[in-house]
Amino acid sequence: MKVIIVILGLALGSAANAQQWFSVNANCSVNAGNIQCTACNYSYNRAISCRLDARAVSAYGYWMNQYNTGTLYPGNCMNVYIYANNPYNDPIVNGSASAQCRF
Repeated sequence: MKVIIVILGLALGSAANAQQWFSVNANCSVNAGNIQCTACNYSYNRAISCRLDARAVSAYGYWMNQYNTGTLYPGNCMNVYIYANNPYNDPIVNGSASAQCRF
């Protein structure tokens, strides 16, 4: 009987600590001077912990990275901004983002 209780306790304990990461849609808006990427929690009825990674490339081919981590409550969004060093001579031409979250 003790063995069954120990096995059941281990199974439930490991299942409770298993946190699966999942992707959340992230959208970016690019202009010459900056890029703004947003991830929102409109799909879940509870808070989720997220990491939003953004990448941008300038006209001369320089890559820029930025990230933000935090808790997204239902109906809220998180943003990441990347600014060009010299938007007149080397503007941002493209960017993308990805968000990974867990409960």
